[in-house]
Amino acid sequence: MSDYVHESCCRQVAELRTEIERLTEMRLEYLDAEKILFQRIDRLTAENRRYEKYIDIQANEILEHEQTIATLKGVLDRLARLGNEPHYGNSDGNVIAQKALAATEQGESDV
Repeated sequence: MSDYVHESCCRQVAELRTEIERLTEMRLEYLDAEKILFQRIDRLTAENRRYEKYIDIQANEILEHEQTIATLKGVLDRLARLGNEPHYGNSDGNVIAQKALAATEQGESDV
């Protein structure tokens, strides 16, 4: 084999090694970026689960409050009619209950 062919082959081998090193470095950078991306995805998924749990808790609390309000409205209605059922009564207690019931319908708190 001539010196020229040998030098040419050595040059090509060196170029291929350089290219392999460059591609290996790129692959390692890609793997690092992929690892960071998956860590972010895991973090966001966990955060999303916490928010979903918080929303579920809030939704349950709202439902409980709505049930409590419905119960209290029923009690106020019974008190408003007490002694004069099925119509509203006219005693002080009846009138207080009627005003409280009206305030719940209007969203007021003045009784």
